[in-house]
Amino acid sequence: MAVGGVASPVRESCSLIFSAAVAAPKVVDGAGEGRWHRSVGSRGIFLAVALAAGCAKKDAAPSGPACPALLLACSGGCADGRVDPQNCGACGKACGAGEVCSAGVCALSCAGGSTQCGASCVALASDPKHCGACGNACDPGKVCSQSKCDLACLGGTTRCGEHCVELDDDPAFCGDCMTTCKAGEICAAGTCSKPCAPAETLCPGAGCVDTNTSFGSCGGCGKACKAGEICAKGACIAGQLYALGSKAGSLYTVDPAAAKLVPVAKLVTPVVGAVFKDGQLYGVGDAGGTVYRINVVTGTAEAIAATGGPGQGLALRADGLLTACNDSEFVTIDPATGVAVPSGVTQCQAPSAFGADAGGAMYLVRQSVLYHIDDKYNLSLINVCDAKGDVLKGLTFHKGVLYALDVSVAQPLLVTIDPATAKVKVIGPLAPDIQALASPVP
Repeated sequence: MAVGGVASPVRESCSLIFSAAVAAPKVVDGAGEGRWHRSVGSRGIFLAVALAAGCAKKDAAPSGPACPALLLACSGGCADGRVDPQNCGACGKACGAGEVCSAGVCALSCAGGSTQCGASCVALASDPKHCGACGNACDPGKVCSQSKCDLACLGGTTRCGEHCVELDDDPAFCGDCMTTCKAGEICAAGTCSKPCAPAETLCPGAGCVDTNTSFGSCGGCGKACKAGEICAKGACIAGQLYALGSKAGSLYTVDPAAAKLVPVAKLVTPVVGAVFKDGQLYGVGDAGGTVYRINVVTGTAEAIAATGGPGQGLALRADGLLTACNDSEFVTIDPATGVAVPSGVTQCQAPSAFGADAGGAMYLVRQSVLYHIDDKYNLSLINVCDAKGDVLKGLTFHKGVLYALDVSVAQPLLVTIDPATAKVKVIGPLAPDIQALASPVP
């Protein structure tokens, strides 16, 4: 026989056995009539009936209600293999004494921010059997959403079976309802990845962040600083004008009225251009033009992109991307991905000073001339600087004032430039190695 056009081995074998069982020998009586031999034929018919019944049982479709999506159909009923210590990851796979079932794996402790309830590791925000607290089960027909039993998922969460989850950071439903992270992994931005570093915290929608320095999670997940502030040691503080060294490598705050420096940290990597974006400091190095993400508290730096040439400056565009001047051309950089795209516009030859204002309007000083630059890197001449413009560096806006460094002398001079007239005003000398300025308060 065939099931859906495909031969069923069970049915075929049962048919053969049934035929053999009923094919009992016959005898011929005096009238020449054939009849079944009583002793064999009756037993054969009985056996055939029994075999047919057995085959029917084997060939029958499973009965009983199907388990909801995401649950295992085990002999004892439907089980959640992600948290069930008796069916951890598979039916019948029981965890040992002292172990818990965490994301479908038997372990000594709960992972991924889950909470231990008995021998199960659960998400109190979404588990209908432990909604908000261990043992607090939702009524039939309700789901657990944001630690509360409700008829529908709330707050932008997604329904996965009986759970209302954040697909961005739930290791049991990472990115979609069918993806569970492996043991030891976390779910960050909808992707399973390695756990956060010891100094980092897993924040919903943000991934692993250092709450000591994170602008969007300063001192705790979701505690964002205001525009013009930075996060230092877990607290939002008012932004200041910063100066960065290119040789010895030091980070300072600057009193722009008196050109006074206050040491903040030792820079691991010296830079020649810098800019802030959302309270985060970025810098570009001299040789190679590597762009770094800099920690203003510790001075440590993480390389995120390469511009392909010696750095001349760094600026923030109106669209949130960075632009580096690499001694040859302008290069656009996405600070989130590290992708660097050369512009092909070769107006950035050394020596140059480069920076941008609060609206993303970029400025360039080259060969004593101040230019305005649009987002297509077209240059518009403003005026000739009334100082040695070919030795100006570190253009940056701070509280609406355009500052720069005059490096024509042994100790660089802090100066201001009038963007309308290119008039330069000297404030005072700084430390010998200062090559860059930056401010989160443009």
